[in-house]
Amino acid sequence: MKLIFFLIGLFLLLLRIVYPRLELWHNNRESGSMITRSDNYIEGIWWSGKIRLSDDERSIAEISPGGHLKFREQDTIMKAESDLQGKISYTLQNGTEELPLNDSGRRFIARQIQKMIGLGFFADHRAERIYQKGGADALLAELSNLHMEGSRDPYLKLLFQTDTLTAAQRIRLLQLLDSSNNEQEQQQYLGRFPGTRLRDSGVARAWLQSVGRLGPAYMKKGLLLKYLDTLTRSQEPLPAGQFDTILAVTARFGSPEDAKEVYNRLIDLPPATDAQWVGLIRATGSLGPDDMKSELLLKIATGMPRTDSLVSAYRTSAKKIGNDMDYGKAMRAIE
Repeated sequence: MKLIFFLIGLFLLLLRIVYPRLELWHNNRESGSMITRSDNYIEGIWWSGKIRLSDDERSIAEISPGGHLKFREQDTIMKAESDLQGKISYTLQNGTEELPLNDSGRRFIARQIQKMIGLGFFADHRAERIYQKGGADALLAELSNLHMEGSRDPYLKLLFQTDTLTAAQRIRLLQLLDSSNNEQEQQQYLGRFPGTRLRDSGVARAWLQSVGRLGPAYMKKGLLLKYLDTLTRSQEPLPAGQFDTILAVTARFGSPEDAKEVYNRLIDLPPATDAQWVGLIRATGSLGPDDMKSELLLKIATGMPRTDSLVSAYRTSAKKIGNDMDYGKAMRAIE
């Protein structure tokens, strides 16, 4: 029992070291809070009512009657309250000093608003306003300034609702997704690319690179299978150059089970050239478990052209099967 309590305590200590900032979120349509805490740090936003930012993003344009907005970072506090007539009053505190609402106080308000923007506050209305003013390029530029988890979602949603993005803009969007440390966000939005949006070779190349940089094999597998299924349903061939890239990404999965699913789908496409067949046969031969190699090679044997080079590559991969029974099945399938 003492050992269990010791391990729990050690885990909590390590959690504080590795993740010193704990994000606490609570919100609904009209009120909420966003709080970041650690042993010696607190930063948070508390609000109620509808809040509208000024167009220059330096002040609060409107708070619904009776509502409020408070931002705190350590001993720095900005609080804006709206009376029943909608008139806004401020309480400004810079450490132990209370600030008046003069030029210095207004600059203080502007700085706190920029901090809140960086945390993702005001995002819904702000994303729409930026898009209306500067289009997709303005949204893409703003995304590079936002790094807080969850803060980029309204901007990304708006970009993905736009059907007029150019190939260069889509590539820039993929680069910005790469900059995120949130793999769930990356998986979600990379999954919205397959289809017509990947017909441009440059966009497809950038997308495959982004998929390959994801950590978990199941995420990469899911995205690749979704893309390949899209091609299968539309009876479109895999564009030139992408076959080898998908093989390379799949080879780095570190999970034979996940890799097998992708190889299975590639066989179904099927490969369009002898070089693609050879690449797939060699990738199959590199899988660990004998039964997986055997199963895939048997399927390959039913569809591949019987050229000398392909038969030779097939036999080389089959020789990597250690189980005599599975090896025999694979060799007989090519005779």
